[in-house]
Formats: sequence, structure tokens, C-alpha cells
Amino acid sequence: MKTALKRILKRIFIFIVIAFLVYLVVSNISFFRDLTRRDKLTLIIDTDAAHGQDDILAIIRFLLEEELKLDGLLSAQWRLADLENDSTVEMNQAVNQYILKHFNQTNIPNLPGAALPVVNLKNRDRTSNRASAYIIKRVSETPAGEKLNLVCLGPVTNLATALIAVPDIAAKINCYIMGPWYEPSRRVWDKNEWNTKNDLDAMDILLNTKDLDLYIMPATIGQDLVIDRSQSLGRFPLRDSLFVNIMADWKVLDLKNDSIPMGSLALMQAILHPEMSSQKQVITPPENVQRKVHVYTRIDAARMKKDLWDAIEDYGKKKK
Repeated sequence: MKTALKRILKRIFIFIVIAFLVYLVVSNISFFRDLTRRDKLTLIIDTDAAHGQDDILAIIRFLLEEELKLDGLLSAQWRLADLENDSTVEMNQAVNQYILKHFNQTNIPNLPGAALPVVNLKNRDRTSNRASAYIIKRVSETPAGEKLNLVCLGPVTNLATALIAVPDIAAKINCYIMGPWYEPSRRVWDKNEWNTKNDLDAMDILLNTKDLDLYIMPATIGQDLVIDRSQSLGRFPLRDSLFVNIMADWKVLDLKNDSIPMGSLALMQAILHPEMSSQKQVITPPENVQRKVHVYTRIDAARMKKDLWDAIEDYGKKKK
């Protein structure tokens, strides 16, 4: 009787120990995933930073993580949104250079991309630009078994141009984009979105490229992250020239309800903090090659904002 009781107690004890160990693993999985990610994450960022405030904060948020590596800052065009402006890429270049100089990282490549959408590139001789060439070069230098991480915060012209020139690079790229509207509950796509409309052909190239691992922050989800201008201005370091300029820009923005959409920041935070978002694989739009892509279906906007303000506060303390 006593022997049987001991066996039962021993099994109960083992069960409790196993349950406790499982609890420790599950409760700390985000920590270990975060630790691994922070040790290895390197990004190239392709941006139209001169157009929107969200791109600027997304770039800054990444640069505030000193242990991570920015491997290049590329400039995207938005010519179709401003037909009278033939210098959208140059405008981005100036903003990117200012940010890099502010963070003493002018050693990072800051490269101009295509000045026109893919549809305007009538022949292959015009598919070359410094940003696309850099993507191709860095893919060729990526070790076997690894992939290049590319984040496109604006129109995806530069990556599409690189894929036109060298299609084989697709299999070695993880691409994160701000993309079309997507309604998860109805599984419905809508390409009437700013980045997509500024180079629809380029977006279709990405969607149609089967070997390209594509992670999409749809406008439907990215719009959940907004920053209230009046409540946020006081959070920026008052003696830091970069943030002083951001505050000056924010004060003259023509806003309907004092809220600034931060879709690009939402994408960056989802990359930096996977635990702040959810994603699933879905089928591409019916007019495209039918394949699976990764789509973000939820973000924790409150945690993303808190993380941003905490990072900026820590930065401000270090600058004093």
C-alpha cells in the first residue's frame, strides 16, 4: 500500500515539475525569441521619408536599437502622387542623409532609387538604379542558408526593378512592405492604397513572384496605430535638433482630428517586436499569381506607442 502511494506521489511530483517547466518555457518564449532576434537582425530600409511622418519615426525607432544593424537606406519614388515634382527621390535622399548624420551613421549607404514607376521603365537598359543595384549586390553577398531582410515603407519600385533585372534573387529575400488594404474576416483585398497606387505594376511583380517571402502590413491594420499630435509633442527631447524639426513639421500639419497615422511605424514595431502583432498566411489577390503571403492581422497599438515613447525617453536621457 505504501509503495503504491509513493508511486502515485512520485508521478504527481513529476507531473507538477513538467507542468512548471512548460509554464516557464511558454511564459518566456517572447523573451528568448526577442533575444535571438536582437542578436541577428540586420535590415535594409527602402523609404519615401520625405512624404510621411510615419517613415521618419520608423527609421528612428530602428536606429534607437544600437545593437541592431542598418545595412542601407534607400529612396523610393512617389511620382504619380505629384506629377509636377520630378525630384521625389532627391527629397527622400536629403531626409535620409539628415537622419543618418544626426545619428553619426553616415557610413551607412544612402542610395537613390528609380525616379519613375516600373510602368515607365520601357526597356531593360533603364531598369538599373543605385538602390536596385545595391539590393542585387547585397543578396549576392548573403551567405548560403541566410536571407536579406528588406523593409519597403513606400512604393516598392526599387525591389521590383531588381527582380526584373535578376529574378533569381527572390529566393534569398525576406521582404516586409506597407501594402494594400486587406480585410481578414472577409479575405478581401483592395489595392486602392497610397503605396500600391504609386506603382501598381511593382506591387504586382512582388505578389506574383512565388519565391519571394512577402510580409504585408495592410493599410487596414497599420491604420490602427495613430499618434495624437497635441499629446505627443511634449514627449520629444526639446534640445535635440532632429526632434525639434519633427515637432515643427507636426505643428503645421493639416489634420482633421489631430491624429497622425503611423502605418510604417506599425510595420517596424511588428518586425522589432513580433509579440506585438499577429500574422497569418493568406492567398494573394485573385488577379495575381495564386500563392501564399504573410499578412499582419492584428497589432497591439498601445504597446507599440509605449515602446516608442520609452525608446525616445531613453535616448533623450543619454543625450543630456
